[in-house]
Amino acid sequence: MGNGLTGSGKTVFVVSLLKKQQVTFLWYQIDISENNFADIFYFLALAAQKYYPGEKLKLPIFTAEYGDDVEGFCITVFLDFYTVFPKKQE
Repeated sequence: MGNGLTGSGKTVFVVSLLKKQQVTFLWYQIDISENNFADIFYFLALAAQKYYPGEKLKLPIFTAEYGDDVEGFCITVFLDFYTVFPKKQE
């Protein structure tokens, strides 16, 4: 995986590992210009609803009230996010 430079195969490695493990995943690429928390989480929720329409996913919306606790908001979002995905059958 090398030094982390573009083209070193990190994405291909992670995707192949996820597929091999047969786990449910959603690939969400954030552009370097996207530095607005509200936008990032809004589009993450849209992507999850699009690719997993049968799941009951209602993520909180990042508003000014969360401005002083971004870390807490992220934890809440990802805990909610991961609880709706089907678990791997052993």
